[in-house]
Amino acid sequence: MGYFYFGFRGPATHNVLTGGNFAGLPGGTCRDPIITLESIIYDANHNKSPLWILSQDISKAFDSINLTILKFALERIRLPASAIILILSLFTNCSNWVFTVHGDTQVRIGIDQGEVISLLLWVIYINPLLTVLNKEMMDPYILRSPTLLPHMTDDSSNIAINNLVFMDDSTLISSSKVGLKHMLSITEEFYMLNNTSANHQKYVLISNLLPLTTTSTISPVDFDLQLSTLNRISSISVTPISITFLFRFLGVWFNLTGSCDFIKKQIASECNSFAATLRLARLSAQQVVYLYNTVLIPKLEYRMQVTHLSEKDCHTATRSIQTLVKHKANFSRSFPNSILYLSQALGLINLFSHMMQCHIFNPCFPFDGGRLVLMVQYAGVKVKGHNRNYWNEFADYLASSVHHSDDAYLLPVTDYTFTYHVRLAYDNVICESNPRRLLKLYYQSTFMKDLLSLNRFQFTFYLCNRDDYVIDWEFTWFTLNFSPVYDASFQAHHASRHFTFKFKLFLDELFLLERLKITRPDLYIDLLTYRSCCDRKEDLMHLILCFKRCLAMHQILQTYQNHLFFKLREAGELADTDSTPMLRRLSSLSCWTISSANWSSYALI
Repeated sequence: MGYFYFGFRGPATHNVLTGGNFAGLPGGTCRDPIITLESIIYDANHNKSPLWILSQDISKAFDSINLTILKFALERIRLPASAIILILSLFTNCSNWVFTVHGDTQVRIGIDQGEVISLLLWVIYINPLLTVLNKEMMDPYILRSPTLLPHMTDDSSNIAINNLVFMDDSTLISSSKVGLKHMLSITEEFYMLNNTSANHQKYVLISNLLPLTTTSTISPVDFDLQLSTLNRISSISVTPISITFLFRFLGVWFNLTGSCDFIKKQIASECNSFAATLRLARLSAQQVVYLYNTVLIPKLEYRMQVTHLSEKDCHTATRSIQTLVKHKANFSRSFPNSILYLSQALGLINLFSHMMQCHIFNPCFPFDGGRLVLMVQYAGVKVKGHNRNYWNEFADYLASSVHHSDDAYLLPVTDYTFTYHVRLAYDNVICESNPRRLLKLYYQSTFMKDLLSLNRFQFTFYLCNRDDYVIDWEFTWFTLNFSPVYDASFQAHHASRHFTFKFKLFLDELFLLERLKITRPDLYIDLLTYRSCCDRKEDLMHLILCFKRCLAMHQILQTYQNHLFFKLREAGELADTDSTPMLRRLSSLSCWTISSANWSSYALI
C-alpha cells in the first residue's frame, strides 16, 4: 500500500485535482487556508469591503462516503481500472468489531478513517463539488493587490476566493448574501446526491454587514435555496454571531475586528497551565526547557499564526515559564532573564523573537490555478571558511578550540566571502547563514548586550579596554588546580592572541564533568569531581553553589584576585602610576563574594 500511495503524487504534480482542497496532497498544509482567511479579513477591514463567511459542519464525513460515487470520482481523474478495483476492495466486505458480546458488524457504507489513503480518497471524493464552486463563482471575495510591475495589469494580481477547504472542514466566502445563497444551493445538491449529512444547526455565519450587537439580539438569516431534482430543501436559517465574537477555523481563532485580546489570554493561560503542571514534577531545569521548546512552543506558534503580539505581551504571557525555570535551576528571582534565552546557557526559546522569525520568514503563497503555490527565493550568502580567526563573537562560537597564534589578524571581507550582490551583515560583519539564522543571531546578541549592561557586570568598565577582557582557558583551569606556580606567559601584551569566548565559563553550556573527562582529558581535574552530593549533577554551577565547597571557591577567587592585581601592577597601564585607588575600587566590588544572586563572581570563576 505504501508504494501505491506514493504513486498518487501525480494529482499534485500535474494539477489534476483543481478543487483547492489543501489536504491529502504533497505540500498541502493547513497554514495555507489559515493565512488566506486572515488576508481576507484584513483586506475587508482595510478596504471596507463587504464580507460573508459561513463555516459548514459535515457530519461523519468518512463514514458517509458512497463507494459507488467514489468509483465515479476515481474514474473522473482517469485512474486505471486495476487501481480502482484495488482501492475499492480495501473497503468492500469489511466488518467492524466492538468489544461486546454482539460480535462483528457488517460495514455498509463509508471508508476507514484510520487508513493512510483515506485522506486522499476524501479529497478526490469532494473535488467535483469544489470544482463546480470555482467554475460557477457568484460574487466571490476578491483580494486586490496593487503591483509595481509595469507589464502587469491590476486585474492580474487580483485573487477571487469563494471557498477554503481543508479535509472535511469547509468554509464558504462571499462578498454578498446572494453569492453565499448560490453556493449553498450547490453544496446541498452535492450532499443529497452523495448521501452526505450536513448539520445546519452547527453552521457558523459571520458578516461585517450585520449590526454590531450581541448574539442574543441578532435575528436568524434566511437563505432561500434553488429547488431542483437533487435539492428538496427550500431554505436554510442560520443565526449569525456578532463581528466582535470569535470563531475558530482549523484550530485558530479569528474575529472580524482584528482584536487579539482573546489570543493574549489564551497564550497566557496555556503557559500558566504548563507551568502549574510541571512545578511539582521532579524535573531538572534542562528538562523543563526541553519540554517548553519542543511541546509548548509549537502549540503556541500554531495558535499565533495570524496574531502579532508585542514583546511586552509575550513577556507577560511567559512570565510563569521564566519563574518555573529559575525555580528548577535554583536561581533567585532577580536572575536576569536574558541568560535563560542565551543558546550558550539554558537555551530557553524567547516567544517574541521566535514568532518574529516565524512571521517574517514563512514563505509567501500566491494563488495559482485554484491552489496556493510556494514561490519564494532567497539570495545566496555563504562564507568560505572560518579559518580559526575570531572576527566576531558569532564566529567565536563556531570555533572548536582556542586560537594561540601570535600573528592572529582579522581577514578582509573578500577573503572569507564569495562575491554576491547582496550580503547579510550585522554590525558591519558578514554573517554566514540564511536570513532565518541571521535574525536568530541578532536576538542572541541582544540578549548578550542586555546581560552585559546589568549593574552587576559594571566591573568590566574598570578595565582599560573592555574589548580585551577575555577569559583564558589555560589560566582559568590552572587557577582551579591550585598550582603554586603562575603562568609567566600570561601578560597584558599577550591578551590579543587569547581570542576565547567572553565569559566562556559563565555562558557556555554547563557540561558534565564526566563528559569533560572523555572529551578533554587535558582539562579534566579529578579534584572537581565532587561525589558527596549524589543527587546533584557534576556541573560547574553546582561546584560553585555547593556549600561544602564555598570555602574552596572563596580561596580560588582570592588567589585569582591576588594574581590579577599583581599582573595589573606589573604589565598594565597602572605600572607607571599609583595603582592603589584603582585596585581599591576593584577589590570593593561584590563580584569577589560568592552568593546565589551574585553572578559576576561566577563569571570570574
